[in-house]
Amino acid sequence: MADGLKKTETGLGQASDGIGKIITNMNDVAKGLGQMKLGQQQLASGLSGFKQFGNKLSDVNRGLKQISDGLGKTNDYLAQLKTEKTFHIPKEALTNKDFKKALDTYMSDDRKVTKLTVVLSNDPYSNQALDTIDKINNTAAAGLKGTVLSKADSGTAGTSATTNDMNHILSRDLAKSTVIVTISVLLVLLLVIRSFWPPVFITASLVGAYYTAMFVINSIFLGMLGYEGISSFVPFFSFIIIVSLGVDYSIFLMMRYKEYPQLDPREAIILASRHTGGVIISAVVILGGTFATLMPSGMLLLAELAIAVITGLVVLCFILLPFFLPGMIALPEALEKIFSDKKKENLVLEKESSKR
Repeated sequence: MADGLKKTETGLGQASDGIGKIITNMNDVAKGLGQMKLGQQQLASGLSGFKQFGNKLSDVNRGLKQISDGLGKTNDYLAQLKTEKTFHIPKEALTNKDFKKALDTYMSDDRKVTKLTVVLSNDPYSNQALDTIDKINNTAAAGLKGTVLSKADSGTAGTSATTNDMNHILSRDLAKSTVIVTISVLLVLLLVIRSFWPPVFITASLVGAYYTAMFVINSIFLGMLGYEGISSFVPFFSFIIIVSLGVDYSIFLMMRYKEYPQLDPREAIILASRHTGGVIISAVVILGGTFATLMPSGMLLLAELAIAVITGLVVLCFILLPFFLPGMIALPEALEKIFSDKKKENLVLEKESSKR
């Protein structure tokens, strides 16, 4: 019994310890239940947030539906543009105040003239920009064909367009002026000299002097200095100045040449060149010095024009008139003599063959 009571006492002590641990754990359970209650409250708040999120999803769904409708309308516009080469603008856009401001900016009051602004990436005076202007004109003209605006006029404006138009006009005028001036000079020389071949040779020498001057200024300003091109005015005015001055020198030379009708043409032109050479050279030097004063002005146009005129006059005075023109004047007589000698030789051969 004593041993049993001792074991009972030990068991009761262990039970007391267990009850203490249970009390301690019950406190932890109470804390856990409190935390669980707080979590349930946060979960309830989150579920109310899910309701707001659902409302937002409904709004997003309506927005997506509107976008789908807009894409459908856009598809219809593109289909009309592809098949009918036209499209329709909604009435809401036409009556919009901002759209009317755009119309006032880019169209005339009567809505019959419109303007498109194009900004080029190249220098406005470069060859690339001028080529782009031609492409714009060709594209606009081709795009209007077959539409309701097929009879409408189109064109380009601005710095590049003005330069391009000026180049085309001057090139066209230069071609016409070259033909007209050349024919007029030839007719005047025919009336003054009263011979056929010398006026032709003089006209050829004037044209040769002009093209030589153009070759020189292109080599200097394009090849050596690396400029984009020559000013559009230079070829036109250079041709007029070189031809007008050159024809004066040529007439002066040929009038002296006609004073020796009794001499052989080769001797006569050499003698005429000898007598008039000093006067012509003096005139060329004085005139060349006058044009040379334009080069320090700092204007590229004047420098190009001065070099072109000086080059043309120097080539005409020191090469074409003293060498080319006398050689061409002596050429017909030399050819005639060659053919005459050949003819005589053939006659001699024919006589010898007949005797045999």
